[in-house]
Amino acid sequence: MNEHKNNILSRSGWEEYTDHRNHVMSILNEVERRLDRGNMTLIDIGAGNCNDVDLDLLAERYAYIHLVDVDEDALTFARDRVKPLLQQHIGIVGNLDLAGSKFFPTLASYANAQQDHQGALPQQTVELLRRMLLDDDPLVQGSIDAHLMGNLSIPIVVESKGFDVSISICVLSQIVDALVSHLRNQLHPQTFLPLLIQLRYRYLEALASVLKPGGVGIVVIDMVSFLSMKGSKYAKLKAEGDWEGLADLAEEENNFFHGTRRESVVAALKTGRLHDLVEPKSITLLQPWQWNQGRKRFLVYGVVFSRR
Repeated sequence: MNEHKNNILSRSGWEEYTDHRNHVMSILNEVERRLDRGNMTLIDIGAGNCNDVDLDLLAERYAYIHLVDVDEDALTFARDRVKPLLQQHIGIVGNLDLAGSKFFPTLASYANAQQDHQGALPQQTVELLRRMLLDDDPLVQGSIDAHLMGNLSIPIVVESKGFDVSISICVLSQIVDALVSHLRNQLHPQTFLPLLIQLRYRYLEALASVLKPGGVGIVVIDMVSFLSMKGSKYAKLKAEGDWEGLADLAEEENNFFHGTRRESVVAALKTGRLHDLVEPKSITLLQPWQWNQGRKRFLVYGVVFSRR
């Protein structure tokens, strides 16, 4: 899987992640000041090797930290890197496939069987596929793998009442990329786009639903690679370090990863069940920054919100 390969390649990237990690930690510092609670708990969804957080510092400040990822080896590596006395504050849950790699091929087969000779889907099937990422629809139980993203839930092993802080860093693009890789060329656009929107929604809902009332969620999103930002306009903004200007230009030219447009993510947090989970006035869009991996660079931004 790409997640395992990426985690192996990035294990030696601690130094390269320094600026990005410091930026993420500054966000967490501000959130902790806002909450001002004792014995806080944190869940990191899609944690990987944890190069983008200082796990030692977090383990000193939080009573319990819950790391979740598809790659259990990466989580074990991250925890083993922490001082031995602090490791007892860290729990891991591996093999949780947020990207749905087992699910998408099955969905593709199901949808393809429903398409007519022109590649269009009956409206009834379109509505079914729209719903299936949100509901356990009995009509598709026999045709769709039980590993539904629509049935996504984050296992909470220790803190059954939820967490004070949930964070997920540069995971949305990986989840959407799995959908794009498996389905974009196999599904009619009228089906693919609603699925992408629902997949993003389920991801954000997972971040919100694991929080205690008043808890704070942080989602960090990589929106575009520096490699795709070519031309004199981009070069000028890069040279000036104008990350906000770069993000604006990328969105103006539709040059960003699927599902990562800033206003769309913020809007999603205000709709449907998320409207009932998230306090709208708490939603804060953070200014973009550069994520330098050494081999690659990305433009990233963050959104912070509070649970009702």
